[in-house]
Amino acid sequence: MKSCNAILENNQKHNVTWNLHEIYFRDPNDRRNCESADLCEYHYNEIMKVMNERVIDFARKRDNLTSERNKERAIAKEYDTYYLDLKQQKIEDLRKLIKKMMNNECRNIFCLQNLEKLDRDKKIYTAHTFKPSGKRHYTFNFCSLKCFNGMKGKCGFRMVIQNKQSTLQ
Repeated sequence: MKSCNAILENNQKHNVTWNLHEIYFRDPNDRRNCESADLCEYHYNEIMKVMNERVIDFARKRDNLTSERNKERAIAKEYDTYYLDLKQQKIEDLRKLIKKMMNNECRNIFCLQNLEKLDRDKKIYTAHTFKPSGKRHYTFNFCSLKCFNGMKGKCGFRMVIQNKQSTLQ
């Protein structure tokens, strides 16, 4: 039976078995070795809050501008005056920015590298999230194995730390 993969402070696994969200990790270098993690509602929401913090801020700004524009339109209609829509371009710019952040940025909050500018030999790592109903919720793209492993670590996977010297970049 599936249970929450999150690791608690006492290094115990959180064994909740109800209302689990699945996170599916896809490594482009080894397509047969795809891993998945199940998280309870609480741990899933914690991770999604951190991963989507910037997107949520811009979406809130976009929604506020939309509501302001709609109020101004209603007032102009009520007084039967012409309304010059100056906020529409800002709203469209915010929509484009949110879409770019969701699809073309490394979702590691400490990296945020533009995925369109990666070298041709680099591959994109992905993590797909699914709701308990089975519907896909989010897709997160990562620029490197290091960023990808960071996400896996947040989801309860124990990562092997190499004890050898590495080269500086």
